[in-house]
Amino acid sequence: MAALRFFLAVFGKRWPDIWVYAAMSIPAISHMVNGQDVTSLLLFCTLSLLLSRRQRDSAAGLVFALCAIKFHLFVFVPLAIFAHRRWRLFAGAAVGEVALFLTGLAGGAWPVFLSLIALLRRPKTTPTPN
Repeated sequence: MAALRFFLAVFGKRWPDIWVYAAMSIPAISHMVNGQDVTSLLLFCTLSLLLSRRQRDSAAGLVFALCAIKFHLFVFVPLAIFAHRRWRLFAGAAVGEVALFLTGLAGGAWPVFLSLIALLRRPKTTPTPN
């Protein structure tokens, strides 16, 4: 709830209607009950935008890298960063992604990844294993 409150405090003065939209937002209402991380994503995006506005693009990219928890929502963001030529933002996000990748590997993700590949190659799981 604190992340949602922070978002509304930052953008509520600029767009007063956002309070109404937040009150009607199903993800904002049910995030606690469903155990979703939508408000964490909202917090990361808000912090990244604030840092970017203050010309701290590297830090904004590092924070924005945390949005990888829902990577499918941000697939085209690197194209927008390239189009606007925000190279420091891209570099900060790339460094953040590499740090997250290495942290995941250090946490034991490599055996989990290999077991997933083995599961997908089983004939009972996949009709055409390669």
